[in-house]
Amino acid sequence: MEVTLDRTGSSHDRIQNGDHEAATLVRLEVPRAGEYALGVLQGLSVSVCRAPELAAGLDDVLDRLLRLTQAVTGTIHVVSDDGGLQLVATRGLSDRFRHLECQIPHGVCVCGRSVLGEEPMVVDDLAGDVRLERPACVDEGIHALVAVPCRSGGRTLGLLTLYSKYRSAFAGLDRALLRAIGLHLGAAIDTAEYLALSREQAVTDERRVIAGELHDGVAQSLAYLNLQVTRVQALLERGATDGASRELAEVRGVIQDAYDEVRHLLADFRATPVGDPGAFAAALRAQTETFSLRTGIPVELVGDAHLAALSVGQQAEVFRIIQESLANVRKHAGASTVRIACEGGDGRCVVSVTDDGVGFDPARVEHSGGLHVGTSLIRERAAKLRGRLTIDSQPGRGTTVSVSVPLSVAEERSFS
Repeated sequence: MEVTLDRTGSSHDRIQNGDHEAATLVRLEVPRAGEYALGVLQGLSVSVCRAPELAAGLDDVLDRLLRLTQAVTGTIHVVSDDGGLQLVATRGLSDRFRHLECQIPHGVCVCGRSVLGEEPMVVDDLAGDVRLERPACVDEGIHALVAVPCRSGGRTLGLLTLYSKYRSAFAGLDRALLRAIGLHLGAAIDTAEYLALSREQAVTDERRVIAGELHDGVAQSLAYLNLQVTRVQALLERGATDGASRELAEVRGVIQDAYDEVRHLLADFRATPVGDPGAFAAALRAQTETFSLRTGIPVELVGDAHLAALSVGQQAEVFRIIQESLANVRKHAGASTVRIACEGGDGRCVVSVTDDGVGFDPARVEHSGGLHVGTSLIRERAAKLRGRLTIDSQPGRGTTVSVSVPLSVAEERSFS
């Protein structure tokens, strides 16, 4: 069996005709060609996903694909929201070409029509092709191209195009290889777009957390301070300096509390582990130690080894659930001890935060609309994990917040 990357036909004939570019193309024998191609294809998703931006990842991918196919010039477009093509990576082509091909309308010209199908399109003589509608390829001296739809999940997400100034330059390029390239590149684009959406959603989530914390703490403190300052002003106008001094002492205490609240909030966000599985356990232990130092409330952490079974994304959400549960203890519970317990089994990880504080009636508080923002955010994070959240509390008997996370459920690719 032979895997061919050769598209030259007879190299001897082309060398005689001065076709030096085409004559450099090679035919690789199995297993060397197969192993090389497989290694390149397997590295596509890794290259894209490790890049800080999709365009940077696709630049590296295009370099790899040009080496694999022995091509000299090429582009990668991604499908935009309107169905057109947006240029994200290019090699070996002029600035004019990049400018003209930056946006290709849906269904227009050879490339625009290529994404309407599922199979690679090979054009041996571009000048004689009736589908050619745009001037860029002609101006660039391009005579042949191969356009490979990049597909994933039944959708076309992009287009890889290789170009040549020689007619029939791609006639011998293996179609199975082209299809494999399209599928791997489509999966890479799909994953990169999902990760970008995840990062955007994470930023949105954290902004909502900040807004909620500010609403629960700093905003209420500022509203109270406004009322107190008005009272102080009225007392001073009446000459009641002793009363004004007492009120000012209280105002100073509220200002200190608001300052501490902001400082704690900033420390919590700095402590959140991002993308590093090894940092999770250390960050959680540091979080509990910091909480104890701030509040004087000892925290017992047991079974945290079970958290290693969670994915990185799940760990980040569970960390924030624990963080917000501890913040609720600090602000509302009046507790003297806290216990964080982690258990595993039956394909789930269960994390519980228990305090011995004043407790409350969850049904009554939620029914009255008094459920504070922190608890609402815990519910939202548990729902995102497809976890089961329970809040067990009674007045005078403390509170337990418990979330059961399924280990087998992949991170969701849909966000609200």
